[in-house]
Amino acid sequence: MLCLKMGIDILTCVRKDGAMPFPPIIIIKPANWSTSRNGQAIKCIIAHDTERPSNDSNSISYLQRGGELPDGSDRKVSIHALIEPDGTIYQMVTDYLAANHAGYGTLKIDNIIYSKDAQYNVNQISLGFELEYTKAPYMGIYPEEQLLSMGWWIYQKRVHYGQLPIYRHADVDPKRRTDTRHLSVAEIEHWVTKAEMMLNDIPTVEKPLMYKFIVPQVVYTERTIASRFAGAAHTPVVYQNGMLIPIGDITDDWAWIATGIGFVPLSVLVKV
Repeated sequence: MLCLKMGIDILTCVRKDGAMPFPPIIIIKPANWSTSRNGQAIKCIIAHDTERPSNDSNSISYLQRGGELPDGSDRKVSIHALIEPDGTIYQMVTDYLAANHAGYGTLKIDNIIYSKDAQYNVNQISLGFELEYTKAPYMGIYPEEQLLSMGWWIYQKRVHYGQLPIYRHADVDPKRRTDTRHLSVAEIEHWVTKAEMMLNDIPTVEKPLMYKFIVPQVVYTERTIASRFAGAAHTPVVYQNGMLIPIGDITDDWAWIATGIGFVPLSVLVKV
């Protein structure tokens, strides 16, 4: 990984194989509108998507300005981070300020209700991110690069602020909002896990890592020695001591070989 600071507003880390930058590129694009947290701690993360009808523009300028009302004035909306389909993250409001992203919603956390009519509103205790989403080309599909950057962003916030729960905008304001459409909290959490694994150099399907056998080992078709051998019963697949193999997942002390051939005990491998 090669990381370079470019100017004062962008940090880019480019993988040497030319694949998607990870950690993602972060660009500072300050929004016009934000408010004080009034001493409130950050207690959750709220997920949004833009749901633009066409792909003729992006949401950066809209969110920087704060939207527009029919009379030409600003709606005063804002967001902490906008995540593009290519994985680029635009930081628009700093964490220590509240973004204007879910102020009409209602949340109950630790037996305290946060709403526009309560002492503190949802904005003051939350971080918000927006997934750039255009209805026409994607139709419910978020690119992998975007989801992985989302997972990275959430993971980093949790490292700093603790295990913040995630809510969809529709969860806190169901009468007015439907986002994130086609993306559940469970699916969001899946990509947080993916990002964490990549950051901690744990093999994933998207990023296999090379391991070496320290003893000869037969390959199994399931994560148990009770399963059948890969290959044929009389001619199973056997890897010899010292052979290299790409591992794409480690679960329950079993390693999945990224070629798809099967599983071996993790104890017979060492990471190269």
